[in-house]
Amino acid sequence: MALLLTIPQWSLGRDRVLTSAVEDLIRGANVSFHYCRSDVDLNRTVTAFSGKPNHVIGTLYELCAHYFDRIDLNRHVGAFPRIGALDVCPFVEVGGGGWTGGKEALLSVARAFGERLARTYDLPVFLYERSEGVRSESELAELRLGGFGGLMGKKLSSDYGPTQVHPRLGVTYTGVRDFVIALHFTFADADSRIAKRLAGSVRRLRQEGDERFLGVRALATYLPSR
Repeated sequence: MALLLTIPQWSLGRDRVLTSAVEDLIRGANVSFHYCRSDVDLNRTVTAFSGKPNHVIGTLYELCAHYFDRIDLNRHVGAFPRIGALDVCPFVEVGGGGWTGGKEALLSVARAFGERLARTYDLPVFLYERSEGVRSESELAELRLGGFGGLMGKKLSSDYGPTQVHPRLGVTYTGVRDFVIALHFTFADADSRIAKRLAGSVRRLRQEGDERFLGVRALATYLPSR
């Protein structure tokens, strides 16, 4: 059976009522719940669920309809350089294949989701990872540098939707990617400069083609509550 896994990441993490409701909504949907974790420092919630493609996509739209009215990035404060209410929404094939039409069918699911999301909310949507076309990975990474505020007034080369950032919801990345292993290291030193230098070195070596860092990404943030 063709199954679809999604790992949507939301720019909310401090309102316990909202973050609890995210998990409740997913658990109540016709999908398999895997993960929901919020971080108060990042002000971010990472979720994961899987199921039949139409059930997964339906649950995503339900989450967007429920939470987009409750997120305003102008009031959002957090350590993560967020650029969207639904900051990123990757899709991963699971279940050992079974997709009629092969990989192109999987890619079309992500494209259709992005196109409808853009149309429904007048939201710039960017395709990334295996779904991206001529755009380079570095171009998408540059969007994150200034966060949501840095996108204001810029003309965006979005794949779907307007070329101006949504004034409240920002932009969204979506696309098909492989599984990712995420490792989090907490440094005891409150000075974040060391961690930021290490993360910068990892990114530089990867961009230079060092085989030891192919596929490796790094981000350093200051976590005051730790």
